[in-house]
Amino acid sequence: MNFHIREVRKRELPNILEDKAVWDNSFLIGTPHRLLAHLNNPKVGDDDIALLITFLDNKIIGYMGIYIDHIHIGEEIQKIGWLSTWWLHPSTARKGIGKEMLKKMYDLNHGKIGISQFTPSAKRVYDKSGYFYYLKKLEGCKIDLSFNLGYLLPAYRSYLKSMTPIFRFADTVFNAFNSVRLGKAYRLYEKSLEHISIDYLTYIDDKTRAFLSDKQKNNLTQRDGDFFQYIKTFQWIEEAPLLDLVNNNYSFSGYNKNFNIYLVKVENENSEIIGFVSLLRKDHELKVLQVFYENEKHPIIAKMIIMHGIKLKIKTIITYDEKISNEFKQLKKSRIRYKKKTRESIISKAYGEIDYSKFDFQYGDGDCSFA
Repeated sequence: MNFHIREVRKRELPNILEDKAVWDNSFLIGTPHRLLAHLNNPKVGDDDIALLITFLDNKIIGYMGIYIDHIHIGEEIQKIGWLSTWWLHPSTARKGIGKEMLKKMYDLNHGKIGISQFTPSAKRVYDKSGYFYYLKKLEGCKIDLSFNLGYLLPAYRSYLKSMTPIFRFADTVFNAFNSVRLGKAYRLYEKSLEHISIDYLTYIDDKTRAFLSDKQKNNLTQRDGDFFQYIKTFQWIEEAPLLDLVNNNYSFSGYNKNFNIYLVKVENENSEIIGFVSLLRKDHELKVLQVFYENEKHPIIAKMIIMHGIKLKIKTIITYDEKISNEFKQLKKSRIRYKKKTRESIISKAYGEIDYSKFDFQYGDGDCSFA
C-alpha cells in the first residue's frame, strides 16, 4: 500500500487553515475553530505536533489529533499530548494503517501521550499496543432532571426507533408535570443559598487564581487561570442554532445547537471564595468539568449546579466528583433518576512506574474540557 503520514506542527496550522486540498473532501480533518484553538494553546510550542494526516494514493484517508498539555509529577512539570481525535476511512480497516498512525504519534512525542476518553474498540487497540498504564478510575454519576424517553429508548433498543415520535410526545406530557416539581426544588435550593453569590467569569482575577492554585496541589493536571481563560475563548465546539444547514462532515464534535462553557465563582457573605466550577453545556446535557470547593461546602456547590440544570432546561447532569455525586444522590426533589458512572483514562509507560491513584484527576482533565 502506498500510504504516507503527514506531520502537521503548530507553526504549520495557518497554512492548513488556508489549504483547499485539505478542506475539499467528503469528510473533514477538523474544523477551523478547533484548529484555531490548537494554534492558540498556551502550552504548545511551534515545533510540537498538532495533527497527523494520512494519505493513500495521494488522497486523505484519515487523521489523528493531539492536545498538548502539562502534567505535574512530584516537583517536575512534564509535557504530555492527549490524543483527541483518531479517524480512518472504513475502506482502510484491518490494513495496519491505524496502528502505524498510533506508533508515529507515540514516537513523535517521545512516548509521552495519554488518552482521557475512548471507545471500547479503541481501548482494545491501546491495550494491545502495550504502550499504556491505566490512570486512577473516576467514579461519579449521571442524574436525569427530566424525562428523555425519545432519546434513551431508541438508543438502547434500535428496533424502537420507529416509535420515537410517540416517546417524544410522552416526554412532553410527563415533563409538563415534572416542571412543576423542578420549579419547587429550584425555589427551595435558592432560599437555602441566600447567603452566597456567584459570578460568571471570562477573566480570571488574582483572587480566583490563588484559590485555584491552593485547591490543586495534588492534581495531575493543574489548571490555572490562563487555562480557564483559554477554554472560554477558544472552544472546540461552536454553537449553531441552525445546525441542520451547517456543512458538518466532521466525525467528532464540531457544532451543537446549544453549547457554552460557564466558569462560575462562588462566594460567601464575606466575599470569600468557597467554590469554583467549570460547566460544559452541550444541548440537553450539563457536564461538571472541574469543581473546587472549601471543606464541607460541596452541598452548596451541588445545589448550585442543579439550579443551572433547571434554568437551562437540561435533561442530564454528569459529574465525577465523588462528594458532589453523593450529594446529588440525596437531592431527590430535583431528579428522576440517579445512575452511577465510572470512567477510565490511560497514560504512557514512558513516564515510568508511578502510582497514579494518589493524584487527583477530574472529568475535564486531558482534552475533556473541550468536547
